[in-house]
Amino acid sequence: MQRILVVAILLAAALAACDDPELYGECPFSNSIEATCESQAGNTKLTCVVAEHPFCLESVCASWQGSSTFCTRACTADSDCPELSTCQTSLDLSFCVENEVTCAGADDVAGCTQSLEQRRAQSVGGGN
Repeated sequence: MQRILVVAILLAAALAACDDPELYGECPFSNSIEATCESQAGNTKLTCVVAEHPFCLESVCASWQGSSTFCTRACTADSDCPELSTCQTSLDLSFCVENEVTCAGADDVAGCTQSLEQRRAQSVGGGN
């Protein structure tokens, strides 16, 4: 019995130490939200955000400039986001977006990613 308790405590501690396992996981948009995003987009890559999504641990589900939908969280600065992510804003809503997603449509993906990593380093380091 004691061994089971020790294993349970260790497992709970290991899970608590994990970094937001659901952040950037998939989340479905409803048909009406998809239709709204598609009808407004035309040939433009639209960003859509659902602030109270039941599938996301942090409640935010987004599609950044035409990307697949993903769970994320609200932020006010890059330092609020996990590594290799930055705080992006659309329609007065700011949320974390992986650099890979932010730069997906860029002409120079490597340059875009490097620029975002430098921006994040300045934000986290306190410099502007």
